[in-house]
Amino acid sequence: MNTCTIYYAGLLPLEDPAFVERGRNLVSPWRQEKADRFRFPVSRRQSLGAALLLRRALKDRGLEERKMTYAQGPFGKPYLPEHPELRFSLSHAGEMA
Repeated sequence: MNTCTIYYAGLLPLEDPAFVERGRNLVSPWRQEKADRFRFPVSRRQSLGAALLLRRALKDRGLEERKMTYAQGPFGKPYLPEHPELRFSLSHAGEMA
């Protein structure tokens, strides 16, 4: 049986530079670099917020996001090759991730 869990959060705390720095240190270098590639600060905050939610989802499954190896499918969608049983989709809009 497949299950689906939805995680969501407001991104307002990510307007605080100290919070952003703490959050960046919690996620993998791959996720940090992905967020850094966005041109606009709001897009960087949204990407980091989604990364922090992914971190939480993986932690709930006994995994540490910082230790994950990411790969990308043919259309750029990230996945975890060491955990093919886990599928995720990250989304953000406005002040929500």
